[in-house]
Amino acid sequence: MNNRFEIAREFANAIRSEDILKIILYGSVARGDDTEESDIDILIVTTDSDELSDEINSIAVDIILEKDEFISPHVMSKDHFEKTKDYPFLKNVLEEGVIIG
Repeated sequence: MNNRFEIAREFANAIRSEDILKIILYGSVARGDDTEESDIDILIVTTDSDELSDEINSIAVDIILEKDEFISPHVMSKDHFEKTKDYPFLKNVLEEGVIIG
């Protein structure tokens, strides 16, 4: 496994809470074709995205500063996820993504 995948897992472990329902790594890191310029794309499905978004982004910044790798968290409520899971973006995430939490 590459370093970015491990950083994604570390991030997932750092944000775990009962309000986080699903954490999916997607994009080039999930596919295994990331480059030095790739960011780490992560979808986080929560009970309430507004309440947790700032905390999740703060943890992402801490890891970015520590590891010098860019994490791009996309926080979404369960309701929004359910309403839009058939949209192209989420279909792609669900097809190629790797559940890491």
